Amino acid sequence: MQAYILSTGDEVLFGDIIDTNSSYLCNALKDMGIEVKKIIAVGDSIDIIASNIKEISEQTDICLVTGGLGPTSDDLTALACCEAADDILELKFDALKFMKSYFKLRGFEFTSDNEKQAKLPSNAKMIGNHNGTAPGFYININRCLFFFMPGVPSEMKLMFEEQVKKILINRFNLNDKILIERLTLFGLPESKAGFLLKEFENTYPQMRLGFRADFLLIEVKIVLADFHIDHKKALTEVHVRKN
Repeated sequence: MQAYILSTGDEVLFGDIIDTNSSYLCNALKDMGIEVKKIIAVGDSIDIIASNIKEISEQTDICLVTGGLGPTSDDLTALACCEAADDILELKFDALKFMKSYFKLRGFEFTSDNEKQAKLPSNAKMIGNHNGTAPGFYININRCLFFFMPGVPSEMKLMFEEQVKKILINRFNLNDKILIERLTLFGLPESKAGFLLKEFENTYPQMRLGFRADFLLIEVKIVLADFHIDHKKALTEVHVRKN
């Protein structure tokens, strides 16, 4: 099972803020057995967001999109989704009801600008936001299931943990986790470490090795996403070869 992450917003693209959302989602998906193959950052442009959604819809199983769901003129993600999916925005009354309840509970004034946030693609299903004003939504486009979440980290994290994760587990019957083992080697050049573990890679092609050199130390990261192999035996072999 593979996923992409699409991070939207000029503030991300220009480096005004650090994109902690993508890092968080990568770790969360990894723990569910979903491998993130690509992270994409785009600015606040309907055409660019839409073209990326179209491309992604043909390339992967899942895409998590963050940002662009607010009430202002630069919040364009729902419109871009409609363009990519050949859909139209419609007022979702469940989203409207959810938002009005949120505003009333906190003593906020609900305006016509806020109503914009309840207009979602007609084929999408709403995801409630228990920590902010912008509802999320999910929708199938071609082969890919897209989840659209707010860019505010506290809102995105709560939405993912409480709702998106459950939808993913139920939709894809997820029960495995990706295993990651890290080994530290000392006093070996990176080329020598790669040579020693080359046969291991040939024996277990389902495992992926990554090497990171830092002066006299080399960190070897072993990523296992296929639980049809004897992972304990494989990891034992790595430790034996290391010694």
